Amino acid sequence: MKKVRTTHASICFLCACALPSTASAQQVLDQSQTRYNGGTSARTLPGYHEWQSFTAGMTGTLSEVDMGFFAGINASGGTQMSGVGTLNIYAGNGTGGTLLQSEAVNVWAQSSASYAPVCWNLWTTNVNSVAGQMYTFDFTPGAGIPDPYGVCVGTIDNGGVFTAPYTGGNYDGGTQFSMNFKTWVTPAPEPASILAIGGLVGGLVRRSGRRRSKVSR
Repeated sequence: MKKVRTTHASICFLCACALPSTASAQQVLDQSQTRYNGGTSARTLPGYHEWQSFTAGMTGTLSEVDMGFFAGINASGGTQMSGVGTLNIYAGNGTGGTLLQSEAVNVWAQSSASYAPVCWNLWTTNVNSVAGQMYTFDFTPGAGIPDPYGVCVGTIDNGGVFTAPYTGGNYDGGTQFSMNFKTWVTPAPEPASILAIGGLVGGLVRRSGRRRSKVSR
């Protein structure tokens, strides 16, 4: 019986080493728009918020959303902005879909007189992401955010006709600008890897059964 127990312990050890771990998986950049040649003087009035939709490129967990801010609207160079807000993530394009996550976030930005550089605010999220599906993140300003505050955006100038550089979604429902943003996804384990692990464990279990039979005799 001692040999049988040793075999089972080996199986458990192999499972622990081979199974993918979500906690240790590395998040990867999925969607982004980093062209910065414009800005929005966003307001903190009741009912005002800023949103950007995007189309997920991979399946897994949406683990981080980054949003670009700038300061310096109400004063000259060296202006800082610090406050809090609410980040909501919705299914679909816009804020009319199912609310998937809502969290309080900290916001900070410091800019020169030219409103540069982009001050990236990185927010941890935990939302299931499905490749090809559209999602929206929405920021609502809270305490400490000046009125107005700066949201970094980008556009493409086609001879006076402006178009949004990001085509997988839109900024506040418009077609001329895209918010500066990045989304990060922790990919889901590939089915092929799970099947391979299942076959390995199954083989070890069958071998363990044969050894048990020998011990019983």
